[in-house]
Amino acid sequence: MTAFAPRTIPVLSGLVLAGLGLGLAGCATQPTDSAALTQARQDYSLAAANPQVAGNAPLQLRDAETALRRAEAMRDQGADAAEVDHQAYIVSRRVQIAQEAAGVKGAQTVVANADTYRLQARNTELEQQLRDLQAQRTERGLVMTLGDILFATGRAELTPGAYERLDRLAQFLQSQPSRTIRIEGHTDSTGSDTTNLRLSEARANSVRDALTMRGVSPSRIVTQGMGEAQPVASNSNDAGRQQNRRVEIVISDDGRVAETR
Repeated sequence: MTAFAPRTIPVLSGLVLAGLGLGLAGCATQPTDSAALTQARQDYSLAAANPQVAGNAPLQLRDAETALRRAEAMRDQGADAAEVDHQAYIVSRRVQIAQEAAGVKGAQTVVANADTYRLQARNTELEQQLRDLQAQRTERGLVMTLGDILFATGRAELTPGAYERLDRLAQFLQSQPSRTIRIEGHTDSTGSDTTNLRLSEARANSVRDALTMRGVSPSRIVTQGMGEAQPVASNSNDAGRQQNRRVEIVISDDGRVAETR
């Protein structure tokens, strides 16, 4: 038994040494990152983890990732260290571009949201003003009706009760400078056509004059007397005739004077 021992030990020792040699050789060929590549990878990781960058600049972030994969491939293939570092610089630069793009997009989003909020606020204010004016939406635009109670019987002069509504209308028009108005006077069928037409014109002009005195430009106002031609109720009873004696103020939506019906 002891005669065979010296031969076995050298063989085992050779195998162990050979294995160690292979292991050391494998460790010696493992590529290592340069400082530039390490920094580039950190830059990319931070940007990719940032929701603002990932959400607002996905294409630019993908370009940075592609550049990083190329740098790592160059390192693995044993490319010159200077070339790998240059590719790492490209990675960091593309990360910077992604961050800048995300910042611009984020700022644009903030501005867009602010514009939306302002528009919503203006619309809310407009709706409140229209409620105050008691204006109705029609196919011709917004229509505000002044009943005959705001005029003395058979006369064109406005009574003091009309001024509060005209004050609100003037304020509305000054806050909406692109809008124009058509003032239409209407009467019932009592009296002659000529008398009714003249009275309806005079009442429309009285409303116009009151608005211009409150700062509304005459160039934004058109007046027209309609007489008894466009009743909104029957002239066969007092209630209907009272509804027909009115002044309608048509407020345009698009800056053009509304057409007559």
